[in-house]
Amino acid sequence: MLQKVSRFFTQMFAFIFEVIIAAAYGRKPRFNKGGKQFFLFSIISLLLLIVFFNISAGNKNSNDTNSNTLKSYDFKNNESTSSATQDQNTVLVTRVIDGDTFEIYSGQKIRLIGINTPETVAPNKTVECYGQEASDFLKSLLENTRVSLVKDVSETDSYGRLLRYVYLDNLFVNEYLVKEGYAEVSTYPPDVKYQEVLEQAEETARTQEIGLWGNICSTDSEQTVIDSNECTIKGNISWAGEKIYHLITCKDYDQTVIDEKRGEKYFCTEEDAINAGFKKAANCN
Repeated sequence: MLQKVSRFFTQMFAFIFEVIIAAAYGRKPRFNKGGKQFFLFSIISLLLLIVFFNISAGNKNSNDTNSNTLKSYDFKNNESTSSATQDQNTVLVTRVIDGDTFEIYSGQKIRLIGINTPETVAPNKTVECYGQEASDFLKSLLENTRVSLVKDVSETDSYGRLLRYVYLDNLFVNEYLVKEGYAEVSTYPPDVKYQEVLEQAEETARTQEIGLWGNICSTDSEQTVIDSNECTIKGNISWAGEKIYHLITCKDYDQTVIDEKRGEKYFCTEEDAINAGFKKAANCN
């Protein structure tokens, strides 16, 4: 059988070679009896072989592609479940409110889980030591950058802010703020997944007397107290839920009554009002 196949291919290539030589010298091919028919049969057989090998190669490439796609899908799935920094989407930080709270592009406020920084924006309250430094540090770190948000158990706090662990690339921001002395640990069940990590970071900061654990925040250090008499800006919430603040120079200032039960409040500065999500009234001078 192999001898017949070998003889067939030898004759086929001999006929093809004769045709090429004849074409080169401008003469007709010299075929034996039945040679033309064999030559045509040989050409057709050769074309069929070429088509067959092309189809086989195409099927192999398709199988390889499908295999690679599946491997890629499995890898991504494994990666997403093995790393806490993976989230559905990264978000753009548009505004830092204070040392542990910021706002993203959608307008939603994010509260970092498990930590607390000194107070800076609460009306009628002391501006606590190292609070402004913590706020400025978070601004320099996150403002106008994209971060990943990771939930623990709770979705939001009592103020409607999303409770999240925050990652800037591979930097665990919650831990970083504590370790650098800008925040202290403040965990509440059930959101305690990284409590030990945060406590270790705080111990490091305390031992090295970093930030708010240093001499700058000793009991003898000066703290700024906002005089409640100076907090004259009225933060009003309309029945439609719109937050508007009124200065003394605004036309509706005297008619505006603050109802703290509805979340309305007085602000000491316009910056405080803006940070709390209020907008300036349109009829102010």
